Amino acid sequence: MNGHLQKNPPCDMVQPSGGPAGDQDLLPEESPLGKPAMLHLPSEQGASETRQRCLGENQELRDAIRQSNQMLRERCEELRHFQVSQREEKEFLTHKFQEARKLVEKLSLEKLELRRQREQALQEVEHLKRCQQVARARLRQGARERGCASSHLTSERGDPRRLRTQKGCSAYGLLQEKLQVEIGI
Repeated sequence: MNGHLQKNPPCDMVQPSGGPAGDQDLLPEESPLGKPAMLHLPSEQGASETRQRCLGENQELRDAIRQSNQMLRERCEELRHFQVSQREEKEFLTHKFQEARKLVEKLSLEKLELRRQREQALQEVEHLKRCQQVARARLRQGARERGCASSHLTSERGDPRRLRTQKGCSAYGLLQEKLQVEIGI
């Protein structure tokens, strides 16, 4: 070697076909970014130019990657916000659904209780109606008996109105007591 630093020949670059760049020296191709691929010149004069082009292309690729990464970060952040809002909405709806379910269960139980109370009240009304009918029948029977007794007493004693009133009050009182015992008051 003669003391000068010898420049290394340009590196063979791997192309999409898999072969070295020397095989395709004069064939322009499209790069992955849609720009024409650089032509590789075998001579020393093109090395500087080639290096400049490579540096420019590298810078463009770096810028494109940065831009793509920034867009991906933004989309990722948007996705995170969307997922958080979806999770919050799901939790809110789940909570509201549970509240609604508890309310429906509570109202169903209240409805059943009200039905039971209504049935019980209807039974009590029927029982009271029967007791009232029995009481009326007994009062009528007692009035008939009083009528017979008062006419009998009128013939034996003096003032029939006074005796009827006394007998009617005592018979009515007895019937009332019997009804109270039967009804359970």
